[in-house]
Parts: sequence; C-alpha cells; structure tokens
Amino acid sequence: MSADAPKCGIDLGLATFAVITSSDGATEGIHGPKPLKAAQRALKRVNRKLARSEPDSNNRARARERVARLHLRVAERRRDFLHKTTTRLARTKSAIAPSEREFAFTVFGATSSSPSRAAPR
Repeated sequence: MSADAPKCGIDLGLATFAVITSSDGATEGIHGPKPLKAAQRALKRVNRKLARSEPDSNNRARARERVARLHLRVAERRRDFLHKTTTRLARTKSAIAPSEREFAFTVFGATSSSPSRAAPR
C-alpha cells in the first residue's frame, strides 16, 4: 500500500453487501455471493436422503456427514469472500472508516421509528 492510496468509507447494507466510497469520489458496490442459494438443490437432495434413512444405521451416519459437509462448504465460501474482500481493501486503501449510521433502525424495519416500538423478536 502506498501513502497516496485513497481513504474510504464503508456502508454495509442489505441489498448489497457493502458500498465503498473512496476519498477520490469513486463509489463501488460489492455484491456478496449467495452460497446457500447455490447449494439449495444439493442440500434438498441430501436432506431428503437423510430423512428417509433408518435411524442408527451406517447409511444415516453417512447421510449426516454429507449434509454437514455441504453446510461446511457454504460457510467456507462465505469466509473466503470476507477474507478476499477485506484483504483487497487493506491493500488498496490507506484508511478505512465504517459508516456511522444507526444500525438498529435498519434491523427493525422502515415502519418503526425506534427499536422499542418494533415487533418483538
């Protein structure tokens, strides 16, 4: 990273993973991967096989391992995306600042004006 690298601000969102605004005025939207959506078909198949297997059988144990392996692959893809994104930002930006927006209001929805008036969890 050089000293003349631009500074940036990061705004995390729901529609896009993050919007990065550099000090030079450039704006970049980062769309996160959808690994769970991509794995849904395979997960549906192996979960169905797990549900149909006999309890306490070797086939059931193998089916459980297949389900766990698919979920692990989804988690690894998410982790890999975060690692690559943060590494790229750290190497190309001189300073990184998160947005100072109040996140509680985005979590509770646009209709409620305060977290106390939001629907209970």
